[in-house]
Amino acid sequence: AEEERHKALQLLDISIHQSPAGIIVIDANTEKIIICNRTALEINQQHYENVINKEFVEFVKDWRVFDPKDLSPLNLEEFPIMKAIKSGKITHNAEIVIKTKYEINKWLLVNASPITNNSGEIISAIVVFYDITERKIAEEAVKNSEEKFRTLVNSTSDAIFILKDGIFSEINPSTEKLFGATKEEIIGKTPSDFSPEYQSDGIRSIEKANILVNTALIDKAQFFEWMHKTKSGYEFLAEVSLTKMDLGENQLIAIVRDITDRKKAEEQRKELEEQLIQAQKIESLGRLAGGIAHDFNNMLTPIMGYSEILMAEMPDTDPRRNRLQQIVKSVISTRELVKQLLAFARKQTLEIRQFNMNDILNEFYTIITRTIRENIKIKFVLKPNLKLIEADQGQIEQIIMNLCLNAQDAMPNGGTLTVETDNVYLDEHYANQHKGCTQGNYVMLSISDSGHGMDKETQKMIFEPFFTTKGLGRGTGLGLATVHGIVKQHGGHIWLYSDLGQGTVFKIFFPIADKLELEPVVVNQNVNDLHGHEMILVVEDEEQVREMTVELIKSFGYEVIDASCGTEAIELAYKNQDRINLVLSDVILPDLNGKELFAEIKTIAKGAKVIFMSGYTADVISQHKVSDQSINFIQKPFSMQSLMLKIREVLDN
Repeated sequence: AEEERHKALQLLDISIHQSPAGIIVIDANTEKIIICNRTALEINQQHYENVINKEFVEFVKDWRVFDPKDLSPLNLEEFPIMKAIKSGKITHNAEIVIKTKYEINKWLLVNASPITNNSGEIISAIVVFYDITERKIAEEAVKNSEEKFRTLVNSTSDAIFILKDGIFSEINPSTEKLFGATKEEIIGKTPSDFSPEYQSDGIRSIEKANILVNTALIDKAQFFEWMHKTKSGYEFLAEVSLTKMDLGENQLIAIVRDITDRKKAEEQRKELEEQLIQAQKIESLGRLAGGIAHDFNNMLTPIMGYSEILMAEMPDTDPRRNRLQQIVKSVISTRELVKQLLAFARKQTLEIRQFNMNDILNEFYTIITRTIRENIKIKFVLKPNLKLIEADQGQIEQIIMNLCLNAQDAMPNGGTLTVETDNVYLDEHYANQHKGCTQGNYVMLSISDSGHGMDKETQKMIFEPFFTTKGLGRGTGLGLATVHGIVKQHGGHIWLYSDLGQGTVFKIFFPIADKLELEPVVVNQNVNDLHGHEMILVVEDEEQVREMTVELIKSFGYEVIDASCGTEAIELAYKNQDRINLVLSDVILPDLNGKELFAEIKTIAKGAKVIFMSGYTADVISQHKVSDQSINFIQKPFSMQSLMLKIREVLDN
């Protein structure tokens, strides 16, 4: 999640700093600048290090601000940006005139908007301003003389029109380039002749043009966006300034700039902001899930352990055995729920190995056919010679089952469920079209249905945690969020393709394994041979977990000594240095972590081996260097059999 957030921040930073508009973000409490792009610095002729974390008044301290109508001075409180911060009001297209410290006059078009939190409090303000000096110079020149006007307008990159009685009477050379038409083809036409029939607000172009022209003629300048069309039929979005001229009656000047690319950049910036918010949301939920997992796992460990100890002491005919079995089942179900929470947060511990996806699907086929309704046809299309992937088999099975059950729900009246695999290469073009995807070789898993499909709004929310389209009591909203988390934790990509009435396809791409799989270590798992006589040092700070673990291990014949912290464990190691065969230690202890503790004990009891245990998630454990596959590790809550198998395995190898 942090990598995705980092990428999103990088792209957002690039979009902001390459924007042709000056962009500044100001903290509402301190009134200090927290973001300032290159354009804003160039307009104010300042350096980046002299601006960031400085108060906004420092940024404009050398400005003298004037009212654009009569060039009368304005004080700071009348400044449109400060109004947005102080009053929470949005400022649209406010024009100001400034004189910089180098005595250079500039015209700025300012848009300022407060940013509020969920409580409605103003936390910052974003200011976007454009240097419209060139345009203003052009407008002033037109007012002063037609000759000066021609010189200026012929050199500007903006398209400039003169309208008389609503008809184009003069244009500049840039107009011909922008519209792909000659002067003769434009003169004598109306604005609606070069526009789609309807504008983006649904009003007919001819009606809207008449309204704008008539309003501008009564000396009210118009600043708006307009859809135009070239002679070849290409449509583009333009920014238009429409102003009355003093050169004659019913004459207007229109200055037109193509802002299509700018709009695309703004949309991309908005999309990146949404991705950033989503990444932060997932990160927050992940932190919550990690904390819940640790506490749950520590609480579940003694419940499961003591239940299994009691069952081992009871005869098979004891009616209380069934009650204890139900307790164990509940613990296992709760443990699986914790794993599901951690899966979408990408924080569960994985058991990674190499395997062929086709083998998993073939083994899973019987389960799928028994689970899916009989009125649904199941079709497997598996690519032969499929490459190996590195993954946790249980998590992959969870993906398959989740997507198959979702496909079943999408086909209440029956249909076809298709499962496909293939070796694919995602090229640079594909990667560029799918954010977060990287170029390379993958194994594709595709699960599709012929159901009712999804609309675009549902597709946007489909991987959101706790979002569900099912009725009350029929879904938690964690299914697809879990799938998404598992795929991302495996370094893969998942894409959704769906249309209403046309079914849905989920395509998942897993990176292929980089190297051949090593021969697996064969572990003796004879459940009848788990007893022993060796001495085991148990180090656990949770009293209930420690007492249960000690009792459980003793019941299998082992000699057990225990400690609640690292210091106490080291003292016991000195007293029993020639007798300790194994250390069973929690990863995180009050005074030392498990890795540091065993390094110390190893110098005392030289022949001792170690097993680490923890209820924390994989990312927390890895910070204490206990995530490597070569290290003996068992995840809480553990069953009696899994713990004793692990102990016997380590002691015997």
